[in-house]
Amino acid sequence: MIARIKYSIQKEFFYLGLFSSIILLVVVGMLFSFVFYRLSIENVNNSLKSANREVSIFIEGYFNEVKNTTDILAENQDIIDAKTNEQARAKALEIYKSIASANSNIAYIYSGYANGLLLINDYIPPDNFDPTIRPWYTIAMQAKPATSIGVPYQEAKTEEWLISQSKAFKDDQGNYIGVVAIDCSLEEIIRQLSERHFYESQRTYIMDQNGKIIVHPDKIYLGEYLPQIKENISQKHGKLRYTLENKKVWGYYNTLDTTEWHVISVVDRREIIQPMIWRIITYTLVAVGLALGLGMLQSQIFGRRFAHPLMDLGKRITDITQGKPKREARYSHSNQEIAAIAENIEHLAEDSLNRKANELRAILESTVEGILVVSRDRQVIYVNPQFYDMWGIPLDSLDSRDDHILTGFVLDQLAEPDKFLEKIQLLYDSDQEEKDTLYFKDGRIFERFSRPLFEGEVLVGRLWSFRDVTQQKNTEDKLRLMAITDELTGLWNRRYFMHVAQKEFERAKRYDQHLSLLMLDIDHFKRINDTLGHAAGDATLQYLGSLLNNMMRAMDTAGRLGGEEFGVLLPSTDLENAVILAERLRSEIQGNTLDYTGSRIQFTVSIGTASYLQGDQSLETILQRADTALYKAKFQGRNQVVSG
Repeated sequence: MIARIKYSIQKEFFYLGLFSSIILLVVVGMLFSFVFYRLSIENVNNSLKSANREVSIFIEGYFNEVKNTTDILAENQDIIDAKTNEQARAKALEIYKSIASANSNIAYIYSGYANGLLLINDYIPPDNFDPTIRPWYTIAMQAKPATSIGVPYQEAKTEEWLISQSKAFKDDQGNYIGVVAIDCSLEEIIRQLSERHFYESQRTYIMDQNGKIIVHPDKIYLGEYLPQIKENISQKHGKLRYTLENKKVWGYYNTLDTTEWHVISVVDRREIIQPMIWRIITYTLVAVGLALGLGMLQSQIFGRRFAHPLMDLGKRITDITQGKPKREARYSHSNQEIAAIAENIEHLAEDSLNRKANELRAILESTVEGILVVSRDRQVIYVNPQFYDMWGIPLDSLDSRDDHILTGFVLDQLAEPDKFLEKIQLLYDSDQEEKDTLYFKDGRIFERFSRPLFEGEVLVGRLWSFRDVTQQKNTEDKLRLMAITDELTGLWNRRYFMHVAQKEFERAKRYDQHLSLLMLDIDHFKRINDTLGHAAGDATLQYLGSLLNNMMRAMDTAGRLGGEEFGVLLPSTDLENAVILAERLRSEIQGNTLDYTGSRIQFTVSIGTASYLQGDQSLETILQRADTALYKAKFQGRNQVVSG
């Protein structure tokens, strides 16, 4: 057997300090390098993500505005009638002119018709010009009834980069007779791509669904295909890593909802890694010097200040434990704290057990929790007075110290007595702590905590602690309900309504079930506020909330989305039945009157409906259709139901 080498305290401190400095050097270096690397990478990712999100938000807003305008124009009767009506053509051209003047990003607004007519301001088409064979026309006809966002192109005269959005429209008989289109400038988008840079090599560009670059700050890249990038795009957004022209590139991408384009922000990996390596080397060298210096300083201080005093202290402790007279302390340096510790050790050893026992008993008897300590053979070791009070147990009931006597008092009070007994049986032989909740028939709620008791490594019993949390749980339940309820109407608030809607959407998509959504808006609500005051407006909102509660089915969910706008979720309901329910609701609201402080308030609502369709990838798609339908109901005169 190899003998263990023994060192003096002074040498132990020296070697410990030296060893600590080495360990500190290694740990600090590795930890710092790891943390610095992760933080640097995270900073790069966040920077790319931030720039990408800003550009994405700008582009979404940019195209949404034009898309909404295109959708409205496709419903305009003058544009539809312009095919055969000269007066309607003049009105349509006036509309085109006013919209183009209001939005500097719009270059051209025009419409083509199946009979070969092209309607556009300040432009005379050449002879035999047929708009029906133009890309903007054919793509819109293929995409009908949806709005088509075309491929960017360079205008022949001005060489300006434009992109066309178009939508097919139909006549009163339901036949598609033409297409309305808006050409927008891409210069503002290109400028946004060029400005939001955090690194010298950073670039942001836009790629279509097929992997072709359609917008890039360097126009020489327009039209190029990069399939190696497209292969790495599998989700709506995320990090991007690829190699291009022997360069490793880091990036972040986001897929636009409106166009399904990919906005990609990238940076050359070398620009990130090389400065990072030099910083790590510099910081590591500094850490090496500090660690070695601190290690040597620690060894000297500990050896001088504590080695000799601790050796003398050890001898005094030996005298005290063996009952010998205490020898005089011989400290060569100022160590009065250690001397005071040595003088008190004898008293601490004698008084410690008695004092701790008395303190523990005082704590257990003064706590608000009920405490029960039971041995492994089910004998009661200790019960505090609070335990008797909480369970309504007579004080003399545990004279036999057998915990089975508790059963008769406890089980009759609990809502789930069998579950309570089963848990006790499992825990008596367990060495694990356990925390759960007990529910009483009279509405009380106890929190139960149990932990094993050991002597050395032997399990000898168990401690049970009970705390009355009835008021706390009731308060939490009330606060939880308040957090998801609209205070004025009593309906679900927007956040919880959207939470339920997302769950129902996922269920409908998973099981291919019907799901419909109603979006309601009170017509001319501002007039009620301005005429009768905001209190009358609040009463109107409360009245509408009550009507919704009374008319909705048990499986439906109604919520206030904000202001005078409400939403109703209709699970297992197709669009046809949703329209029937919406019409019934609209008619009921129109036919009722609210009596408010001597005034009779009669109002109507506009309702937009939409349903889940196969292929819908997100709840936002249904919400957008319902919102568009609601907007259309408002636009067409209010007090009506429009399906989207």
